[in-house]
Amino acid sequence: MTPTYSKRIRNAGFSLVELMVAVVIGLIGTVVMFQVFAVSESYKRTTVSGGDAQQNGSVALFTMERDLRNAAHGQTPLIALGRPMYTWSNPSNTVLPPMIFRPLTIKPGIGSDSIEVNYSTSTGLTAPTPIMAAWNAAAVPIPNVPVVRVIGFDNGDNVALCPDFTAAPTAACIRGEVSNVIDNNAGRFLVLAPPPTTFVVNGTTVRQSRYNPGVGFVAALGAKIAADGLALPNNFIGDGSPDHANVFNLGEMTTRTYSISNGQMVLNDGETETEFADGIVSMRAQYGLDTNGDKAVDAWVSPRGASPVNPLASYTPNHGSFLIGTDLEIAQSWRMVIATRVAVVTRNSNLEKQVVETRGTIPLWTNPTGDVAPSYTVPSGDGNRYRYKVFETVVPFRNMIWNF
Repeated sequence: MTPTYSKRIRNAGFSLVELMVAVVIGLIGTVVMFQVFAVSESYKRTTVSGGDAQQNGSVALFTMERDLRNAAHGQTPLIALGRPMYTWSNPSNTVLPPMIFRPLTIKPGIGSDSIEVNYSTSTGLTAPTPIMAAWNAAAVPIPNVPVVRVIGFDNGDNVALCPDFTAAPTAACIRGEVSNVIDNNAGRFLVLAPPPTTFVVNGTTVRQSRYNPGVGFVAALGAKIAADGLALPNNFIGDGSPDHANVFNLGEMTTRTYSISNGQMVLNDGETETEFADGIVSMRAQYGLDTNGDKAVDAWVSPRGASPVNPLASYTPNHGSFLIGTDLEIAQSWRMVIATRVAVVTRNSNLEKQVVETRGTIPLWTNPTGDVAPSYTVPSGDGNRYRYKVFETVVPFRNMIWNF
């Protein structure tokens, strides 16, 4: 009998060892891909956050520079006069602190400054308007002010009335509010009606006068002006010549303040606060002074702090030629401020895994001339795991330069 043999058929496939090797190779590839992705994502976050910081710094400087170029608009002739302006407040029935016209105010702070930009919104003539005839500042009710022209004056405008300084060298200016403009055959007049008279602005009946006293300007302001060593004459002598008594149209005086709060650039326009740039951790500014009258900056100086004695001497430039004495001397010294330079420090939002900022302090000026060279101190802890960038600019005050 012939024996029968069974033929084994080998099935095709992978052995367990082969499968394990394939799994290991796949895991290694996956780990490598995730590592590459993680590194790539880290670079992406750094690049994006760095780009955001650069954009925020540019936006912050652009917005500030636009306002700074308007500094002193409509107020330059008053800065040139170098006279304090005194104001009566109807809401509080008190004399407000005298105002010294300045293009900007830099207030130093811990880690960052704040900047107040000052200008008027008058769309009319910013040149002084001469008073046509003698105007009695002591009369009650307040007489209409006869002027050479009324073009550019509107109801609600703030005005500064300044006497003839040749006849009264220590005289001060006073503030009024236009309640009506008269231009007819009888002449051209600015009406400064006291309360309770209301007046119309842009077709709408609005508030009573805020600054025209009911008792006359001399009775309301004379004692305070005299106490400050200045004078307020009863009569503002005017003959239509700009060499004598004048009226300055201030429109609506504007102060816009820029500051840093919780890593945000904040703009305060007197009514609302707006955060418009992220990642701003510091801002510093300096005054540019023209000490010899050649319309060029001779010195960059930082601001003084608040004065415990005289608020009008607060935040003035820290320079020997900037007189700190009487209110009149302080007002006259502001004529030297013709520019500012501003530096902002931005920080990216990405916390790096390792130290990326090795500097303990970061200089703010590429040309560190002046009384001091401010710098930004990198915070302790994780502060050196962020990336920082400094933006700086110099802004000339064209209104100051053109009008002197």
